[in-house]
Amino acid sequence: MGSQLGKTHQLSAGSLREVRREMESSDMMSESLEKIFQCAEEHFTKEPDCVKNNAKMTLHWNGKSLVFMSGRGVCEINVSYKQGSEKPSYNVTSHSLNIFLERIAAGLRVLSLANLEGARRSLDGWEETPKSLKTCFDCAIRGFRKEPACVQENAKLVIHCSRRNLPFIAGKGECEISVSYSDGKPVYTVNEPTGEVYLARLGTCPAPLSVSSVVRARNKLESFGVMTQELRGCFEYALEALEEAPKRVQENALMLLDTTRGRMMFKSGKGEITITVFSMNGEFTHDVKMPKTNCPPRK
Repeated sequence: MGSQLGKTHQLSAGSLREVRREMESSDMMSESLEKIFQCAEEHFTKEPDCVKNNAKMTLHWNGKSLVFMSGRGVCEINVSYKQGSEKPSYNVTSHSLNIFLERIAAGLRVLSLANLEGARRSLDGWEETPKSLKTCFDCAIRGFRKEPACVQENAKLVIHCSRRNLPFIAGKGECEISVSYSDGKPVYTVNEPTGEVYLARLGTCPAPLSVSSVVRARNKLESFGVMTQELRGCFEYALEALEEAPKRVQENALMLLDTTRGRMMFKSGKGEITITVFSMNGEFTHDVKMPKTNCPPRK
């Protein structure tokens, strides 16, 4: 064991397995070290070639360490137990923007708000990071923060920028989210896999408020096969109320459609006027709340 600890081993999946077998045969393999080797092998095999061929990996346990290196060891990998953790952690320090982005492109990032924000902070560490890429990450964070749990826990978000596709995946990745850069602006689009997901998104991510947008939402629910008599009646009433509303209301309102299936939101302008459509005694009605500082708009 002493000879294994005192030298630097070649870093490769095969070398990790070989040293692991030698440790086992010498009866020096502990439970914690076994889990550290498992963690190292599992993650290292998924790394892009730019990491596999130029990294220094150190396994830490009980005050001891094993070192593996490939190339010049530019990329630093540390595998160890963090205090209070039941599983070992696998941490990679990327010293170049290219390696950092290549690791994301390899699909190594779980989709979560924390991981998106962490990646965005890391981009500030390189002066050469394109502004468009930072803008796309900012857009992804703003959009993903609003998504309902059914999307955040089961989505694949891909940032298309700087001639790269950077995926983040949660669950089975069934809800597809795309963030791209076009005409100097980021574009955030979502492809909902089911009507239930579409309904849930309307409850947290307001659709544009206009007659055409409300009609489009109604038709989409119809096409998904989740439209009910209650929802249909609510949409019909909302469209009538919107068409009768003064232009100043139509252009600066937040319309809320409250049903037993949940709340749907549509927004125009700053959304300063709130229009709530709801059912009372079996009939739909609506309530309008004006901004406190404004007088009711006139036709």
